[in-house]
Amino acid sequence: MKKHILCALVTGYSVFNYSNAHAQFIPGDVSSVGLTHAVPDVAIWYDGTGNGQVKIGPIDVAKQFADNDTWEPWVSVLGEKVFLIQCEKFVDDGTFNTIGTPPNAGSQRYVLAFQPAAVGTSANAKLGECFYDDSGNRYTNQISSRQNGNPGRVYGDRRYDGTNIATGGEANPQNYGSFFNSDSRFALTNPLYGQDPTMRCGLIQTFSVNLSTFAQTPLCKAFDGNSFGHPDFLARTDASNQQRGRFGGGIAALDNGNFAAVIDDRSPFFEGGAPGNETIALVFKPDGSVVTNSFLVRPAEAWTDPCGFKGGFCVRSGGLLYFYNNNGNLIVGDVDHNALSGLTLDTGRGDGTKIAGDIRTPYVFYAGGGWLTVWNGTNGAYLAQFQYTDGMEAVNTVNRTDVACDSLGNVCVAWDGRPTTDLVGTNSDQSFALNQIMARVFHFDAATTNLAPITSVFFPFVNHDGNTNSILGYRMENSNLDMTTRYICIAGKGLINSSNNVAGGPDSKPQTTVYTVINNPGYVPPKMSIARSGGNLIISWAASAGDGVLQSTAALQPINWADVSPQPPSTLVNGNTYQKTVAIGGANLFLRLAVP
Repeated sequence: MKKHILCALVTGYSVFNYSNAHAQFIPGDVSSVGLTHAVPDVAIWYDGTGNGQVKIGPIDVAKQFADNDTWEPWVSVLGEKVFLIQCEKFVDDGTFNTIGTPPNAGSQRYVLAFQPAAVGTSANAKLGECFYDDSGNRYTNQISSRQNGNPGRVYGDRRYDGTNIATGGEANPQNYGSFFNSDSRFALTNPLYGQDPTMRCGLIQTFSVNLSTFAQTPLCKAFDGNSFGHPDFLARTDASNQQRGRFGGGIAALDNGNFAAVIDDRSPFFEGGAPGNETIALVFKPDGSVVTNSFLVRPAEAWTDPCGFKGGFCVRSGGLLYFYNNNGNLIVGDVDHNALSGLTLDTGRGDGTKIAGDIRTPYVFYAGGGWLTVWNGTNGAYLAQFQYTDGMEAVNTVNRTDVACDSLGNVCVAWDGRPTTDLVGTNSDQSFALNQIMARVFHFDAATTNLAPITSVFFPFVNHDGNTNSILGYRMENSNLDMTTRYICIAGKGLINSSNNVAGGPDSKPQTTVYTVINNPGYVPPKMSIARSGGNLIISWAASAGDGVLQSTAALQPINWADVSPQPPSTLVNGNTYQKTVAIGGANLFLRLAVP
């Protein structure tokens, strides 16, 4: 399926206001808000037969082994072209026992999936790994002494020509020295690591990704984010907390191609910190080299990933926001969310609160507790708010929330909860006993600072309960998402139907990882412009539309569009415009651009 952009075509979007016209508002599926599934629900699951194997796509229920009760999967996007999905799955080191015998269900690792940001299926996806060993091989063994806890992280370079990603996870690499200690950086002879081989850090690694094959090439060896840039920490023996570093926190891609990370640190290493919990940050290049050593943000627990915006990044710690430039220099800090917005949201670590930004705009979006707020990253100013559960009844629940935005001002919020806790249905005996993931899309107008919904609340997954006269037992929770100007990818964990046969009811194992891709209702196809340059035509369009294929026809009656061959390559100009160059021939030729 391709969306054709003609030179004279500009398609806008409509902003709708919704209200609850009846007592029991129950969200509908994606079609209820005019959306479609670009990629219907895709499962990432573990085949527990033989030595075990991670698989992606339709589930063979007889072979599926249930995941551990870990937290949410993680979603990011690379170069506006590929969605990245991280989740925990069991190891492939041969120690997993087969189904029917006591399984080695404690050994897990951090897994990646690559899904093109386009119309498709699981057949277009590919699995990868969050970590490679020092020899440059995929690391598929156990990497953390905590096997049933915090999720890993993955973040892609969001620039239109970006090819690099950064991954993270709570790990103790010193205990796996034959894989991660080629240069003695994790040697147990270092007092820091020798005091407890199970002590964990926020482990980070970077890769380049081939966007055609999704092959990963390590750009650096995995490194300890907590002690990043501090070789003196290796001599410390006073970090007694086994959870010295936790993700809690995350990584943000910056507009200059570098990355910033935030980690929950539980060591006494940082002056002014709190050994129990403290928010630290660091900035690093794609090759893993130092831009800014790890530093203290605030002596309080960190549980929200940072976000990049134009010129910098934002860190949330408790109910406070901190805005930094790309080098980690503070722009403005101690920005009190509740005091400035007038809301009363979580001021603790905020498991259910997230922030998001886009590297092409200065705005930061904050979502949690049923509310979405907007902030200016250049000065920390509060701009707008909207209650994203508006129109729903008071007895609905809002648990873990995530938020994502694109460069056009479109924002998607997804959360898990129950649309209602009342008994509903024809016999008033049906209720939502299990959580569902719900979503809503907004648009922020920077010129007027108006934040308004594009859609009402809807169920983004194919697999969901929504018919209150027939609750089938679907469950979906722990949402995480990211988006491009064209598509939105949302991931979660739950009970689904193995082949997306919703009427058949859920038949997967509990805690199955699943993601889905829907179209972005705020997408605005840009104009295509043509300019003459000597004997060539220069065809340009905004990179926010995505890359495209040039097509031609010799006449409009009859019309016969075909891809131009050879296809002129697309060149990214000034970071925001795609161009193709076509030689002027002697015959008439009509051109158009097809964007997948």
